Amino acid sequence: ACSGMIAFTPVFTGLSVININANIELLMILARLVFFGSLQIELLLDICDREGDKINRIRTIPVLFGKEMTLHNIMRMFLINIITISMDISRLFGIKMGLVFLFMYLKNFLDLIKIPQHRFSKNYIKYTIENTLYPFIQSLVYFSVLALGDKIWIKF
Repeated sequence: ACSGMIAFTPVFTGLSVININANIELLMILARLVFFGSLQIELLLDICDREGDKINRIRTIPVLFGKEMTLHNIMRMFLINIITISMDISRLFGIKMGLVFLFMYLKNFLDLIKIPQHRFSKNYIKYTIENTLYPFIQSLVYFSVLALGDKIWIKF
């Protein structure tokens, strides 16, 4: 529910300022990025809180399926989301633009892979979560540049 509400923010904001036909696909790509990024963060935070949730009988995904299975599903979601977004950007703006997006998120995936090596420590999970902010901000700027296209280069 949280991820869904957060994902609607750029949609409603974007619909209020853009020509509905101009960049609607890019706006929906952004909404998907926000939704799955937020869901990933929520699940990582649930992994951190697993022991307390288990004691208090709160049925979260990590309590029901374990930390490892939850992390594997986070990584699957992450890869599918980033690859499909990269493919959508490639379809709309060319393969080079899609590859640029893909490489923005490489470090995040490597951070996810290292979580078991750090024994699911809360500090490392929080470090991983904090590092999701940088590529997300880069993505917002990147999507803005893609949406403006040739218009942005005329002024420079």
